[in-house]
Amino acid sequence: MGIRFIFGRAGSGKSEFCLKSIDKKIRECDKDNKLILLVPDQYTFQSEKKLLEHTGEKSLLRAEVLSFKRMANRVFDRVGGRTENIIEDSGKNMLIYKLLKENMDDLHYFNKISRKQGFVGVVSKTITEFKKYNIAEEILINKKEELNEGELKDKIKDLSFIYHKFNDNLHKNYIDSEDVLSLLAEKLKESQMYRDAEIWIDEFTTFTPQQMEIIKILGKRCKRVNITLCSEGKNDEETDIFDAIKNTEYKILKLMEENNIPYEKPINLNKDIPYRFKQSEELAHIEKHLFTYPFKTYKGKVKDIRLYKANNSYSEMEWVAQDIVRLVRDKNYRYKDIAVVCRDIDSYDKITSVIFNEYNIPVFLDKKREILSNPLVVLILSTLEILISNWSYESVFKYVKSGLIKLDREFIDKLENHILLNGIRGYRWTGELLKEIEEPSKDEIEIAEIMEEIRRPIINLYRKVGNENSVKEYCIAIYELLVEINALETIDEWIDEFEKIGLQDKVKEYSQVPQIVMDILDQAVEVLGDEVTDIKTFARILSSGFEEHEVGVIPMSLDQVNVGDIARIKGREVKALYIVGANDGVLPSANKNEGILSDEDRIELKELGIEIASDTRSRIFEEQFMVYTALTIASEYLMITYPMADFEGKSLRPSIIIPRMKKIFRNLQEESEIYNINIKEDKFTFFHNLLQ
Repeated sequence: MGIRFIFGRAGSGKSEFCLKSIDKKIRECDKDNKLILLVPDQYTFQSEKKLLEHTGEKSLLRAEVLSFKRMANRVFDRVGGRTENIIEDSGKNMLIYKLLKENMDDLHYFNKISRKQGFVGVVSKTITEFKKYNIAEEILINKKEELNEGELKDKIKDLSFIYHKFNDNLHKNYIDSEDVLSLLAEKLKESQMYRDAEIWIDEFTTFTPQQMEIIKILGKRCKRVNITLCSEGKNDEETDIFDAIKNTEYKILKLMEENNIPYEKPINLNKDIPYRFKQSEELAHIEKHLFTYPFKTYKGKVKDIRLYKANNSYSEMEWVAQDIVRLVRDKNYRYKDIAVVCRDIDSYDKITSVIFNEYNIPVFLDKKREILSNPLVVLILSTLEILISNWSYESVFKYVKSGLIKLDREFIDKLENHILLNGIRGYRWTGELLKEIEEPSKDEIEIAEIMEEIRRPIINLYRKVGNENSVKEYCIAIYELLVEINALETIDEWIDEFEKIGLQDKVKEYSQVPQIVMDILDQAVEVLGDEVTDIKTFARILSSGFEEHEVGVIPMSLDQVNVGDIARIKGREVKALYIVGANDGVLPSANKNEGILSDEDRIELKELGIEIASDTRSRIFEEQFMVYTALTIASEYLMITYPMADFEGKSLRPSIIIPRMKKIFRNLQEESEIYNINIKEDKFTFFHNLLQ
């Protein structure tokens, strides 16, 4: 029993070592002890695939890929313990909104700001942070007395009050999803489920205190716990790139010392040429020297690395698309071997889809879609907005243009012109439509019929709920409105159309949203069902629930270019990588958002023994490590691109990575539209002179 570290820099083969070790155990050992590969949630699918490739079907009997939350489900299924329902993030937000509204007068520091939009989400994240770091409400209450008078004491006073109210209301019928790991730790102490198992923990950079508690229990219970750490495995580092990893190593060593867990001799996989870069000496040089001081210059010819300076994001992505076509056509690459990553996927998702479509490149956008912009959600929120705003033009046409009201575009345009021309709102929507017109024309009768079709379901909803009612009655009325206008059937028709034209990602997205909407309505009823509120408050409660939900979509094809955020690409096998949007302040990210608790607050709390998530200084090191990880994902080919201007024409500076790459690779020529035109002109001149 004990813990063993597996050290290795990026590309050294740590994951490969874990998989080969599991395969060897299955082949050589007759024992039936469990073999567990523990990875972050987002890597479970990819890791399962790799495990099957290495070990075959025989691994299904003894080996298993788990995340911490999946392990919790396994333990709860075997030994019990999950008696309460888990509240979703949507229900959590709705409950927090209700608590803030009810207890606004009891808040001192957050009294005014609590009314602002987005504050619910900030409080929700702070509560999640407390739970992940095992900060109970009693700890906050006790420690606030040790704080000096000032902002932090006022913040902690309000936060501990909200935290207490949240737990008090929540634990009547539910547990928070963040309580699951704490419950897992309790059940592991009682269970013999993983006794004598061997566990490999891979792809983690840091661990929360909840996860550390589980590692402690597994370290005492299991035959061996192997933990991979992306570092040199020695203390005389020439670079601070592995600072976050060294902190993780220190915390685990401290945990082992305090709990008498044996420390086994570590394995170091570092070699001159890492496992991943066997095919490319240049990429191996990046991994070794880009973040090292002093660095070693690569003097040879550069063929596997390219830099491209684009005029704007559009020409940048067009250049990337052209180069992908070249790799597939001339270099025998498959689309699945290629990935495009950036630090801000929201700036590139739409433009990538359009351009890759033009070049017939199959693409998978590895991004969760927010449901706030989905037509069904827009329809529900705009319905409530119509009643709140007294039938304002904006809310009515948000409802009409959701697409779920079956009206021809021609009729909608006619109606819109009529509404704008006559300034129709309020009672003119709800009264007799042709009362003021003695002899209505054919067009006026037609418009009145359209208005009647639009207003009928909304007026029916208002008659059921009025200005004030219980949350349960509101939710029932919303569901009945969807049934009345056949909204769910319309979405089914859209899904069929998407199927016919091959938009599989839209099929997956639109298939999930109706169920998510129903779940949110159910959660609202279960959490706040008997609460009586006005329609404006209900709309905000529902909106706060929708804000937290995102739709995840899995790839529809094996052979697609993967496009996503740098933080999510790790763990994939990528031969050719394009890093786009490499601008100053973006890569590495200069996000300085501190949240409710500032860096000074976090440092002061740490001195009192309350350690929570990283401050901005620590996040800078974590961001630097993420950039290092991104630059070392590709095994054969790397292109880094950046635009010189945004869509508004404002100039952008290149990332600090660009000049650094030029210094390390003396023969690396930065390309641009002008540079490539000059090359073409030089070739033309050469052949022209040759013919002369």
